[in-house]
Amino acid sequence: IMINSAEDAALADEKVISASMFNIDNPASLDNQILEKLQRLQLKQRQIELQEQQQSLSSSPKTQIQILQQTYESITQELECLKVEAARDRKMRSLEWAIDNADKYGRFKYRHTKVNPKTVYDSTEYVQHVLLFFRKGGGTFIDSNIYISDRREEYATEAEKKMFRDMLTKQILELTGQKPRIVQKDERYVIYYS
Repeated sequence: IMINSAEDAALADEKVISASMFNIDNPASLDNQILEKLQRLQLKQRQIELQEQQQSLSSSPKTQIQILQQTYESITQELECLKVEAARDRKMRSLEWAIDNADKYGRFKYRHTKVNPKTVYDSTEYVQHVLLFFRKGGGTFIDSNIYISDRREEYATEAEKKMFRDMLTKQILELTGQKPRIVQKDERYVIYYS
């Protein structure tokens, strides 16, 4: 009877911990939330260990091994969830910082063949646009009319377009510490946060 009560309590605790989500509206408190969850896991582990010790006096070795294995699997699952959430938090912080500082690192100038071809644009807004798509968990198409050149033409060579993609990659790498991945789909390119 005690085994069922301990398992039921462990399952209830597991559901509460799994169901709780981090408050990403307050990034400063995320570290504290992660620490609190880890402390709850440690407390839960200690409680289970005490229950198992009490039960071990009346349990067979096979039952003890099963209990330990279930406990280990449960804790391992919860730790994996915390690792995933912590990695997502780091990514969001990195992207937020990159969006806020896009005008300070790696800026470059480019031209657009269709929209005012004689105008030189700054990369800041375009990079921020790409970073916002990364925050949403996706990628975005790279405008195929953008290029880097001193020429003021209504067409661009593939080398000039590639130079733009390379500079875009370089600026995002400088801002996030993560090199984005560019994939060609049909005749267009898509940029993803790796």
